[in-house]
Amino acid sequence: MRKLRELDLSGTAIKVLPSSLFEHLKALEILSFRMSSKLNKIPIDICCLSSLEVLDLSYCNIMEGEIPSDICHLSSLKELNLKSNDFRSIPATINQLSRLQVLNLSHCQNLQHIPELPSSLRLLDAHGSNPALSRASFLPVHSLVNCFNSEIQDLNCSSRNEVWSENSVSTYGSKGICIVLPGSSGVPEWIMDDQGIATELPQNWNQNNEFLGFALCCVYVPLDDESDDVSENEPDNRSEDESAHTSENEIDDKSKNDSVAELSEYVFTPSCRLKCSLKICGDNITLVDLPLYESSCFCYDQDNDSVSRQTWVIWYSKAAIQEWYPSDQWPYIVPLFEGFYNTFKKAFKVEECKVRLIYSQDLPLTTQTQDAHTDVRRCSECQQEATCRWRGCFKDSDMKELPIIENPSELDGLCLRDCKNLKSLPSSICEFKSLTTLSCSGCSQLESFPEILEDMVILQKLDLDGTAIKEIPSSIQRLRGLQYLNLAYCENLVNLTESICNLTSFRTLIVVSCPKLNKLPENLGRLQCLEYLYVKDLDSMNCQLPSLSGLCSLITLQLINCSLREFPSGICHLSSLQHLSLRGNRFSSIPDGINQLYNLIVFDLSHCQMLQHIPELPSSLEYLDAHQCSSLEILSSPSTLLWSSLFKCFKSRIQV
Repeated sequence: MRKLRELDLSGTAIKVLPSSLFEHLKALEILSFRMSSKLNKIPIDICCLSSLEVLDLSYCNIMEGEIPSDICHLSSLKELNLKSNDFRSIPATINQLSRLQVLNLSHCQNLQHIPELPSSLRLLDAHGSNPALSRASFLPVHSLVNCFNSEIQDLNCSSRNEVWSENSVSTYGSKGICIVLPGSSGVPEWIMDDQGIATELPQNWNQNNEFLGFALCCVYVPLDDESDDVSENEPDNRSEDESAHTSENEIDDKSKNDSVAELSEYVFTPSCRLKCSLKICGDNITLVDLPLYESSCFCYDQDNDSVSRQTWVIWYSKAAIQEWYPSDQWPYIVPLFEGFYNTFKKAFKVEECKVRLIYSQDLPLTTQTQDAHTDVRRCSECQQEATCRWRGCFKDSDMKELPIIENPSELDGLCLRDCKNLKSLPSSICEFKSLTTLSCSGCSQLESFPEILEDMVILQKLDLDGTAIKEIPSSIQRLRGLQYLNLAYCENLVNLTESICNLTSFRTLIVVSCPKLNKLPENLGRLQCLEYLYVKDLDSMNCQLPSLSGLCSLITLQLINCSLREFPSGICHLSSLQHLSLRGNRFSSIPDGINQLYNLIVFDLSHCQMLQHIPELPSSLEYLDAHQCSSLEILSSPSTLLWSSLFKCFKSRIQV
């Protein structure tokens, strides 16, 4: 059997394979154990198959610890299918598979962590797996950026990067890297704080060596009613011409009993299709690329109730744009999504979508200094934050309290991400005199933030998202240099202290999905340096929104799904405002003073179902989203002030 190239053992009752078998399969390129449910461990002797390109171990009940670390010796492997298995982790050595392009981890319900991945990867499919995988701390962003960098180089060799084979359950056609994740957590944290869906590229992007490309992200949900028209279920942050879709779920036990005959005759027939029409606009020309993800997973053939939410992420290189038209005169990218499942009989809609521009500083460190102060054990997030040289990284540690750190005054970064047992921080945190960043993201048992006993003027960034913190102490005002505070998904947070308004350097505040928060600081308008304010899912019936008129430096304001019955009066005085999102609120009108916002570029009013009237808008406006405003009637007359102001916007763009 020395010339055997393909071996299909799908649906067999094999438990163990003799080690001598693999000695005679040196030419083997394709090996399938699909649905061999009694094979609960990967034979280590497989790892000697140096010619193997495709390995299918889906539905094999592979348990934790039964994926050998020697899998890295499969030097020719291009596609690895581990779908629907029982392991919790993958050996870190997988990043040594230098030719791996496709990794299928879908329906791995016990999977808790994805390690660093090889830079050759182009398709990662984890739909229907552990929902926690879509959180930033689980997503291997560091290695995905490596893939992004590698993909830029690949563009010199191929005009289209289509990942497909006869054995694939999932395929991707286009440039870039495709990632499909469980969508229950919404847009991943690493992308959620950035752009809306219509995005302006940086000036002189073609010559700007720091700008590398962008990432597109969409959260898909199945439509609730089969009879709904796809065109009537438009995504958030999108124009009326858009629709969307996506979804996933676990395969049931019945599917595992499909006959061997069906398996042997398996041909890739997609039952799900996610498509993005990517418009790149400029120079009176619009380029369109069509990234396409398709899957033949059985879960997509289920009914609506059986199909779950999921997230689709595409990393797209600027080199792909340069290949078409090497010019800086391409100011916008506008991705439009659509899709179907159940062999295209049912539709998806987009629930949320974002765009993130990617710069060289987002890339991981290529070298690390080896002096005594440098912690060489760094998680992927730490490796991206290159500004911190002497960093203590304790991500995923099981510690209950912060250990004693020698020379704490020299540490400039402290990472405690996903320390699930950490319940408190010491007040001695003040001894970290050089600390610029402190991340407690995902410390789900951290119930309190310590009193700050003395001034800390260096600390700039504080991540408390996903913690169990109930309140922010008033002594936070002693963090004199604090610029960034993330309180997203703090489900126990009930109070945000007034003293935060004394932070004169404060620039970014994120308060998202904090259901118990019943008060925002009354003097929030005193934060004259604040540039970015993101508030989402605030119950305005129980929480009074403070005056915002004093936020003279505010550039981006997002008040999303806050049940606002009145348009916030102070907004019309925010002359520096460029991006304004009031999506999902309940006010019926907008004051005429909105046209005083002469720097406003993006105005999102989508899903404001009570809105009846839009007044004259500033001529600077470039993007207006009012889809799903079901009470809006003003557009029926072309002579209205709205149409007049939109014409002024059009003339303004021509003059520019």
